[in-house]
Amino acid sequence: MTNRSTTWLAATTLALLLVSCTVSFQAGNDGDSAVGVDGAETDAQIQFCSSSTCPQGCCSTEDVCLFGTDDSICGADGNPCLSCLELDQICQDAQCVVPPPCNDGDTEDCGNCGTRTCDADGVWSSCTEEGVCAPSASEAENCGFCGTRGRSCNAFCAWIDWGACTGEGVCEAGTTEAEICGNCGTQSRTCSSTCTWETWSACSGEGVCAINATENQSCGDCGTQSRTCSSSCAWNTWSSCTGEGCTPSSTQSQGCGDCGTQSRTCTSSCTWGTWGSCTGEGSCTPGTPQSQGCGNCGTQSRTCTSSCTWGTWGSCTGQGVCSPGTSDNQTCEVDGIQFRDCTSSCTWGSWGICFH
Repeated sequence: MTNRSTTWLAATTLALLLVSCTVSFQAGNDGDSAVGVDGAETDAQIQFCSSSTCPQGCCSTEDVCLFGTDDSICGADGNPCLSCLELDQICQDAQCVVPPPCNDGDTEDCGNCGTRTCDADGVWSSCTEEGVCAPSASEAENCGFCGTRGRSCNAFCAWIDWGACTGEGVCEAGTTEAEICGNCGTQSRTCSSTCTWETWSACSGEGVCAINATENQSCGDCGTQSRTCSSSCAWNTWSSCTGEGCTPSSTQSQGCGDCGTQSRTCTSSCTWGTWGSCTGEGSCTPGTPQSQGCGNCGTQSRTCTSSCTWGTWGSCTGQGVCSPGTSDNQTCEVDGIQFRDCTSSCTWGSWGICFH
C-alpha cells in the first residue's frame, strides 16, 4: 500500500471522529458569555465543531479550530471528506480523487538497466541511464574476409567485447590485385563474393621499349642528346643537348677601342671565324677629363661619358675679381679722381695719382 493510500485511510478515520468533536471558546470579560471563532456570542463554553463554528478551518483532535485546510484531515469550510469512501480515493483540495501511481521521490528499475523517478505530482519520469542492450541478448556481424563474429550482453546491459573472427576467406570480396607480365605489361584478378581469387586476366598494356635501353640523336648546333627506357618500359624524356657550337652563319659582336664594335661569323662546323676590324669608335675614352679657361681667369672641365662622347662643361670656377683691360675709379681728396686697371691675372692694380 502506498503512502498516499495510508494517508487516506487515516484521514477518513479522523474525519469521522471530527464530526462529533467539540471546540472551546474564549470567555468574555464578564465571564458570562463566550465568543466563537466566527465572532458570535454564545452562552455555551463548548460546542460541536461544525462549518458554522469553524468556517475557516478544521477541528483538531484537541477540539480546537485550526485555520487553513489539511487535506489529510478535512475538506473545505471545516467539513470532513466523509464521501471519500472508496478505498482508491483520497481527499485532495476538498475533492475526492484517485491517488497518483507513485509518491514523490520513489524510484524503480525500467528499460535496459535504467531507472525512473516519481515527481511531486505522482508522475513517473522517463527512463534514464539505460544500457545499450538487454541482459543475455546476443548479436553477430560480418568481419574480415567473409568471416563472422559474435558478442553477448552482460547483466549490466553492456555489450561484451566481440569474439574472434572465424570462417574467413583469403581475400576481401570485390578487391583486385595486379602483377607485371610480358614487356612491362600487367594482368589482374578479382576476389569473388566468397572471398576467393578468380583466374588471372590476359596480359595487357605492354611498353614500347626494353628496360634500360638507350638511343641517341643530333640536336641544336652540331650537338647530341640521348634518352633511356624507364622501368615501366616507356621512353624517358630526351636529355639536354650537349657538345653544341655556334649556329652556322650567325654573327657575334663585341666592343672594341673607344666604344667601337667588331664582329665575327659562325662557320658550317659550328665554330666562330676571326674578329673583324674595330669600327664606329667615339671621340674620347670613357672617364677622360678635359679643361679650358673661362670667365675672369677661371677654368671649367668636362669628362668623357661611357658612350665615348664628351659630357657638358662644368661651371666656371677660380675666377678673379675683374676682367683684364678694364679700369675702375674713385674720388680722392676733396674734388679729385684716381684710376686703377685690371691686370692679366684678373686682379686690380694699384690706384693712380689723384687728378684735380
